[in-house]
Amino acid sequence: PEVRFNAIRALARIAPKGDVQLFISALRDNDPRVRKFAVIALGKIKSAEAVPYIAPLAQDIDPDVRVAVVKTLGNIGTTECLQPLGWMVVDPELRIRVSAVKSIGAINDPLADEYLVRAADSADPRVASYAILELGERKSPKALTVARKYINDEHIAVKLAAIEVLGEVG
Repeated sequence: PEVRFNAIRALARIAPKGDVQLFISALRDNDPRVRKFAVIALGKIKSAEAVPYIAPLAQDIDPDVRVAVVKTLGNIGTTECLQPLGWMVVDPELRIRVSAVKSIGAINDPLADEYLVRAADSADPRVASYAILELGERKSPKALTVARKYINDEHIAVKLAAIEVLGEVG
């Protein structure tokens, strides 16, 4: 296991574009460290062809692998990345939920707005507030509607996000 881990970690640092298939095959490794560095390498390469192989790791048992997945999908930034990022908005780990919202916000596709509107409905006020702010940053046509919906929310973070968006966009 150490040899595979050290090899994939070293290759991930240089991430040559020709090694996409090598990194894709490493996504199935039993060692979560190998999977993590394979995901990181594919993110550096920004390999859109790898998204269908990376997507199932959005539900990996290892949270470090999921952190790498959310960042990689945000780096790749294609429409195909939205669905697995949408799954990650309800991840058990807060850092992953928030990173998923930020990664969705970074994807330049109108469909990302739909995912952010759903995230704004999250029971977790931290996720909801980041989703509202991302809609505002994107200058989404949906930003004002969502901000108005949450202007009187019981959670201060959500309310403040709505106020900020209304002040900037509205």
